[in-house]
Amino acid sequence: MKRGTVLAAAWLGVAAAWGAVSWDEHETIGGTRWTARATEHLECELGSDREEGRALPEGTLGRVEIPPEFKARRVTAVGRRAFAGMDGIVEVVVPEGVREIGEEAFAGCTGLERVSLPESLFEIHARAFAGCTGLRRLELPGGVFEVGAEAFAGCTGLGGLEIRPVLTNVAAVWRGASHNMDMKALRDCGWPVFWGRRAFAGCTALESVRSARGMEFVDHTLPKESGKATAYYFVPKGEAPDVFEGCPGIRDVELYTPLFKGRTIADLFPDAFAEIRRVALAGTSTRLDAGLLRGCARLETLEIPDTVRHFGAGAFEGCGALREVRLPAGLQGADPEAFRGASVETVVFPVHTLHGYRVGCHWLKGCTGPKRAVFPDGTTTVPQEAMRGCGTLESVDLPEGLESIGPWAFEGCGALREVRLPESVTNLWGAFAGCTNLSELHVGRGVANVAQKAFQNHAGLKQIRFDGIIRELGWSAFEGCYDLTEIAWTLSVDAIPWRAFKGCRSLRAFALPDGAKEVASEAFEGCSSLSRVEFGESLEAVGARAFEGCATLEAVRLPPGTKRVDDRAFAGCRAMREVELGNSLEHLGRRAFEGCASLREVRVPDGVETIDGGTFKGCASLERVVLGPSVTYVGRAAFKGCANLKEVVVPSWLAGRGWTRQLPKGCRVVTEGKR
Repeated sequence: MKRGTVLAAAWLGVAAAWGAVSWDEHETIGGTRWTARATEHLECELGSDREEGRALPEGTLGRVEIPPEFKARRVTAVGRRAFAGMDGIVEVVVPEGVREIGEEAFAGCTGLERVSLPESLFEIHARAFAGCTGLRRLELPGGVFEVGAEAFAGCTGLGGLEIRPVLTNVAAVWRGASHNMDMKALRDCGWPVFWGRRAFAGCTALESVRSARGMEFVDHTLPKESGKATAYYFVPKGEAPDVFEGCPGIRDVELYTPLFKGRTIADLFPDAFAEIRRVALAGTSTRLDAGLLRGCARLETLEIPDTVRHFGAGAFEGCGALREVRLPAGLQGADPEAFRGASVETVVFPVHTLHGYRVGCHWLKGCTGPKRAVFPDGTTTVPQEAMRGCGTLESVDLPEGLESIGPWAFEGCGALREVRLPESVTNLWGAFAGCTNLSELHVGRGVANVAQKAFQNHAGLKQIRFDGIIRELGWSAFEGCYDLTEIAWTLSVDAIPWRAFKGCRSLRAFALPDGAKEVASEAFEGCSSLSRVEFGESLEAVGARAFEGCATLEAVRLPPGTKRVDDRAFAGCRAMREVELGNSLEHLGRRAFEGCASLREVRVPDGVETIDGGTFKGCASLERVVLGPSVTYVGRAAFKGCANLKEVVVPSWLAGRGWTRQLPKGCRVVTEGKR
């Protein structure tokens, strides 16, 4: 026998019956002698010439190409033990059309380094490549349907495994296969590879596993049922299938998500899961099962398909090295404590989300907490409640082109200190409410609407600048911004809404725009440092408690068109020395100026009919009051506690009535005007 020849076995499929086929037909192809034998399927088996023996010539055999045809008929299989023990083979090329590689076909070929497998390959039988210690990489083509037990066991040099996706033309090749298959059930890139037990057991050098398809696990050690071409005994859900048993070096895995079915990474890679660095998932699954990545302590990178809608409880438990999580576009929710024991630092949102959702503190319970949120280029909307309640969040990356930040997107992110908003942002929708440490904020020209609760409880916000014209201001927009000292903006609104600046105790001055007709209830209540307010000429009403507790407000000059000052509007303004009420005033509410201890003189214009009880109660420095001729009633406690009151000028019909009994001794009541 010449150097470079080999004796091999193969099955040869035929489209029609051969008729009479002898048990021994020989042909030499490319210097290699092949022997054909009939099989029960009216096919041919190419076998080794037993009479000449199987000994190899001295030296390295090198490259072996299996012929695609034998006597004008296609070769469809490599037979049992066809090349077993031939350690001189370095490379094997299997041609298109071959559907099976037989049991132990290449077992013990220790010198085999490279194998080229065709897309038509359907099944790799048990121990087909067992003990091929020189094999470095393996690509399973899209046609592979089953890998037998211990098919690659003991391939100690195998460093990488890749399972390619199913190709659309593979089904046509399989239609001629002698297997019981329902072709309607096969879907492109969808059906799995069936793995026998210990298929890669002992592949100690295996570092990466990349599968573009799912996996099912079968136990070939059980007896097959009679009368069936193939019987599968599935490994139960949740049970370790031991396919990768004894593979401690795996660090990088890319897997098709339907393969898990109740199993975890630890089940699939029992000897490597704690050291795996990267997991990339793909496929059609809608959830990550509970405990999927539990115990992957060295996991650093995780990729999740957009089809996933839910994270199971403890899905990332114990992933102490996981620093970044990229959220799928289809995510709708997560079980509490999904990230228990994880150390996620960065959350990356998808460009487009299919559903509004929040990551939120309840998802991250037990996690050390993310410090950074990233919204990549192309993002136009930050989802509603996206990072709500994440108290550890310190920074947010927002791209140019962003248009809207959803309601309460970053509410309660107490560690957030700085945010750069792109010029393109047009809506904030209460996005940063409760960000207690956000000290400065610069908002671009695109924002014209500051929504309700937009900056509520930003206890640490000191300065904010709006480059654009603000045309809408929502209620409680800046409520609770205790440290806010300055707002640089151009405001063009028709009202200051309810509680808009309530509790902004560091705010020193405020100028109402000319078009503002109303200061709503509690708008500036508790702004204890507010010393100066400029009212626009269009003002018509000051709501109840609007400036209550503004202890440093020194003067109030209401424009001539003001018609209403409601209950307790300026109560507790202890530093107020001067007040001018507009000539059009019609209503002065109960206790409107109660506790204005520095107020010295008040003139109530014609048009006000009632001075209710407690209107000027506790104005200890008040010396003179002039009531307009339209006043018809003065409440009994209207001037209670005004100990320094010296003179009250009233219409003549009010003199001598019961209200005068509250006046201090020595106070004169001067009458004027006619009824």
